Parts: sequence; structure tokens; C-alpha cells
Amino acid sequence: LKAFDILKKRRSLSKLSIEAELTESTELRKFSEESYRTSYKFQYAKKGTKREYLKTRYKLAVDEYLPSAVPSYSDYLDELDRHLDNFGLLGANKFGNILTSLEVSMPGKVISAWKKLPESPDDNFYKQMSFAVQRRLRQWIPVAYIEDEEKYNDTDDIYPLLVYMSLPMFAKQLDPNDDDDIDNRVYYWDYDKNSVQKQVFESHCRTKLLSEILPKVREATTNSAYDNSKIDEIKGFSSLKFETLCGLEKNIIKSIAKTAKALLNFLHTPVTEPEERLKALAEFGKEFTDTFNDDLGHINYTPKGALRPLGLILIKDIAELLDPNLGAVGFSAMLEMLVLKSNVDFGKAKDKFFAGESPIAAETILQQRMVNLQS
Repeated sequence: LKAFDILKKRRSLSKLSIEAELTESTELRKFSEESYRTSYKFQYAKKGTKREYLKTRYKLAVDEYLPSAVPSYSDYLDELDRHLDNFGLLGANKFGNILTSLEVSMPGKVISAWKKLPESPDDNFYKQMSFAVQRRLRQWIPVAYIEDEEKYNDTDDIYPLLVYMSLPMFAKQLDPNDDDDIDNRVYYWDYDKNSVQKQVFESHCRTKLLSEILPKVREATTNSAYDNSKIDEIKGFSSLKFETLCGLEKNIIKSIAKTAKALLNFLHTPVTEPEERLKALAEFGKEFTDTFNDDLGHINYTPKGALRPLGLILIKDIAELLDPNLGAVGFSAMLEMLVLKSNVDFGKAKDKFFAGESPIAAETILQQRMVNLQS
């Protein structure tokens, strides 16, 4: 199996790929001759780059994939900014014409663990998978959106986001007649019902907002819109933006459930039917790459595609539910920064870069690579 999902935009390219090699015969399945490889590549190019672009695109990914190579991404950007002053890019927040590339891979044992998916929709795994998605998205989306203090002035956006952050974990099995359900494998909540929203706010969100979230917000901004006295204004969260955030969570959970169903279909197709098995394996590859690349890019609160580089983390989170021993398994990652000279044709250099051809040394002011290797 070789499956991949590529999303190419004017300034970026995002590619998630999975390769699996399985040796089978009609009498015996040879597990010792299986191999898996999952990798992700994100490239970004921008002229006249400023700090916020580099921070928005890569901070979360650097923190997750390169913690030892780059202990502080903010400090790294400060140092890079000062260093570029020596090459004529004078002044703060001037990074020039930049090409960037993030490549991440993880051991095959992570994907191999997915073969342990439980058949029963009632298995606790599907609840825990839903929790994993909820936990990660509520961690990532606020960080990607709130770039600086000025963002707190947009209360129409921040209020729904804060309530979303205060939500508890939900694990209600959807109604079997719900068209969004995948063999009853989707666990979430009725976020689009006003009565349920109000009940959740009063029983969970109000306390967490007052005791945890609003105090932290006030450490970042002096805006009085976040005083505890504003709690009832914040409560009016039954807005389209709030429901969009919850809808996103549900759609990701649904897509993962659909991916799980596709893999189970492959695993249960008899080896005596090789053509059907190949068809089922290809369907799993398509669902897998679409879910963890394309689907993560459709988040209105974040810059387009900002969360796509984090798809491998969700893949591993889910694998750990099936094999807790994977907790110690890490990622291999490399972040590359190239600053082009001003006389280089940026458009041509970008197109070649996206096609796999890096600029030569004579065309660049600076080339840096940060690497993290794990087994």
C-alpha cells in the first residue's frame, strides 16, 4: 500500500503518506514480513516574512516534534532575527524571503498497533479516542489562534473560544439513527441543542471559566472584558462560532471512526479474496490520509492548514490507546529554514522547492536545519 494526501496552496504544500508492505498467502499471514512507514511533510514559502507567520505556522509543531533541538522557539526566532541583521535585513521582525520545510516520521510500530482496533462499537476504546481528539483540539486551537494580546480585543471570537476550552470531555454514544454515526462508533454530545448547552455551561463551564481560564486570560491582557463580572456575557455562547468548533470536533471523531471501520473491513476480508483485500486496503489508505491531513486543515479559528502538521500526534495518541507501550516512542523530525537573497526569483525558487529541489547555497543568505531523531 502506498497512500498519500497532498494539499497544495499558493504558499504551502502539505503531504501525509502511509506505506505498508504485507506478505500473505492463502494459508498463512506472515506478520514478521510486515512493514509500515508514516511520514508528513509541510512546506511554506513567503516573501517579506514577519515573525507572526513563522510563529503561527510552526510553534506548535516545533514544541511537539523538536523539543530537544529547539527548547524555545520564541528565543530561536529572536536570535534568527538578530542574525539576519548582519545580512542587510535590518530592524526587528524582518526575516526576508523564506522557504521552510518540516518533515516528520514515526516508527512503523505505531501504525501496526492500529491492527488491534476493537470490533465492538461499545468498546471503551471509541470513547477514549473521542477524548483524545477533544483534548488535543482544545489544546491546539487556542494556541494557534491567540497569537498576541491584541487578539483578546476580538471578544466575538474569544468568548466562544473560551467556552469551548472550558468544556468537559463528552462520551455520549450517538443515536443509532443519527446519519453521522459510523456503526455507533461515534461518541460526542448534542452541542446543537440549546437546552443541553445551557445545562453544560451551568454544571461545568461556569466554574472552570471563573476558577481557571479567566484568571489565566487576565495574566495575558488588561482588557476588562475578561473580568469575572462578564461571565454572563461570555455565557451567551450559543453562537455559530461555538457550534462550528464543536462541529469540527465531531467531524474529526467521525472521520477517525470511518477510518477505523475501513481498516476493520480490510482485516476481516478473507485472504482467499486478494482483490477484495487490495480494494479494502486502498480504501483504508484513502480514509487515513484524508482524515489526518485534509480534515485537520478546515478550522476557521486557525490559519489555513496550521494544524495539519500535528496529525501524526493524533495518530500516535490513538495507537497508544491500543498499545500503552508506545508512550516512550518518539518522532523523527527536521525543520529547515532557508532565507533567499533578494535578487533571486522567489516564484521560481518556491516552485522548485515544492517540487523537491532546494536552492543552491549561492542563492541563499542562510540555511539552517534543526533535527530530532528518535527510535
